[in-house]
Amino acid sequence: MTIRLLLISCLALLLWTSPARAQLVAPGEGGVAMGHIHLLARDVEASRRFFTALGGTPVTNGSLQLIQFPGVFIMLRQAEPTGGTVGSVINHFGFNVKDINASVAKWQAAGLKIEPGNDGRADQRWLTTPDGARVEILEDKAIAQPIRKAGNGTTSIAFLTDPWGTYIELTEGLAP
Repeated sequence: MTIRLLLISCLALLLWTSPARAQLVAPGEGGVAMGHIHLLARDVEASRRFFTALGGTPVTNGSLQLIQFPGVFIMLRQAEPTGGTVGSVINHFGFNVKDINASVAKWQAAGLKIEPGNDGRADQRWLTTPDGARVEILEDKAIAQPIRKAGNGTTSIAFLTDPWGTYIELTEGLAP
């Protein structure tokens, strides 16, 4: 237990003192930003179609092929994924949409598989990428865009499991 705590403390200290220069968006008030998500894809074109149907725009940044959403870029790389996100270090990532019903209709027309929200929530849906990455969708009628990275611009939440199986929820911007 002491070694585990020491390793987590060292990792936290290292991350706290090292600037994240690879981020594609400016850090929030807490100095943290999640500007991009790297995903391995068996079929990059199928994943590109998924994220484009979701509402993203294919763009390039030098030699990088990206899917741009307000607040985040999805970076796809041809490789063999070891599995989906459920049960992995990153359980899922999410987006907010302005109108969940209009979004669902658009996604159904594009052939995306849509799952209902937890406990019948009308403002939540789940989608799964061609390679098994789980994507949470939450309705937020206050946003200006049809879709954007989940969060309110000042709050970010990530759910992960460390190598020892501990479930961790990381938050930024929740304190007043």
